[in-house]
Amino acid sequence: MSIVKSIPLKLYQKAGKKLGQAPGTLTQLVEKSSEAMPITLFEYDRQGCVEKEIKATSDLQRVKESSSNNWVNIDGIHELNIIEEIGRIFDIHPLVLEDILNPRQRIKIEFYDGYVFIVLKMITYSDTSQSFGKENICLILGKQFLVTFQEKPGDTFDGIRERLRKESSRARASGCDYLAYRLIDSIVDHYYVVLEKFGEQIEQLETELSDNSNLELVKDIQLIKRELLLFLRAVLPLGEVLTGMTKVEALLFTEETRLYLRDVKDHFMQVKDTTASFLDLSADILDSHLSIMSHKMNEVMKVLTIFAAIFIPLTFIAGIFGMNFEYMPELKIKFAYHLVWLVMIGIAVFMLVKFKRKGWF
Repeated sequence: MSIVKSIPLKLYQKAGKKLGQAPGTLTQLVEKSSEAMPITLFEYDRQGCVEKEIKATSDLQRVKESSSNNWVNIDGIHELNIIEEIGRIFDIHPLVLEDILNPRQRIKIEFYDGYVFIVLKMITYSDTSQSFGKENICLILGKQFLVTFQEKPGDTFDGIRERLRKESSRARASGCDYLAYRLIDSIVDHYYVVLEKFGEQIEQLETELSDNSNLELVKDIQLIKRELLLFLRAVLPLGEVLTGMTKVEALLFTEETRLYLRDVKDHFMQVKDTTASFLDLSADILDSHLSIMSHKMNEVMKVLTIFAAIFIPLTFIAGIFGMNFEYMPELKIKFAYHLVWLVMIGIAVFMLVKFKRKGWF
C-alpha cells in the first residue's frame, strides 16, 4: 500500500546551539533565509476592519495605544532583529522570545504581567503534496492585541480572516481573547483532518490484511503506530493548556470565552481518545497479521511434518536393505524386491489415510 508521507516529528531533538548559553539568549535555531518575514495587521472593532501589511516594525508601536482590537501575524522566525524589535515594542520577556525562536518548543501556556503566552502545534494535511506538516504557533494575548508567530507562511486561519472582514460576525464584535479562541479551535479542528487520514490508512491496512499478508504490511503498521504516538506526544500538553485558559485566574479571557474554550477542550479530548483508539486498532491489526503469519507457518510445518512422518519408516526400510552385507537372507528371496515395495507403499497409504481421518490435511 501507499502510506501517506509521515509527519515530520522526531523521537528526540538535538540540543543545537543552545548548550551553555544564558537563559533568554536569542539564538537562530531555524535555517537562515533570504525571504522576508511578512507582517500583517487586522485592526478591527464593531464599526470596521482594516487589513494592512506592515513594512516596518516601528509601525507596530501604535498598536498598544490603539482602542481597537489588533491581530498582528508574523510569518517566519528566521530574523532575530525583527523578533527582538517586536519583543521591545510589546514588552515581551526574553524567555518568551527564546521560546518563540525554538521550533521544538512543546505546547504550553504562561501568564505574564499584561499578557498571556501560548505555544500550540499546528498539524495539517496537504492534498496537493499528499503529506502532513507540523509547525509551532505562538500566541501573545494582551488586552487589546493578539500577536501570532508562525514558522512559515500558510495556515488554517483563512476562515477566521474572512469572518473578521464580515461586518456582522461575532469575531468583529468580540475581543482579542475570542479571536485567540477561534485560532485555537481552528488548530484543534484540523487535528480531526489528520486523524481522518490516519483512519483511512488503518482501514486500507485492514482490507489488505484480509486479502494478503506480507512483510511490507508489518512495516506499514509499525510506521502508522510510530506516527500516531508522535502525534499524540506532540498534542498531549494541549489539554493542560486549555485547562489553564478556563480557570478564573486567566483574567484576559472573559467568562464567555472560557465557555467556548471548554468546548474546545471537549474536542481535544475526542482527538485524544480517537488517537488512543487508532493506536489500539493498529496494535490489533499487527497482532492479527502476526497470527495469520503464524497460522500460515503452522500449516507449512504441518505439511512438512506429514511428509516427514510418511518417509521416516520408508527411509528406515530402505536403510536396512541398503546395508552392504554379503550374507543377508532376504537377498536370496525371489520376490523380495517387489515385496519390500509393496510393504513401503502400504505403509505410506496407511499413514495418509490415518492423517486424513484425523483432519490433518
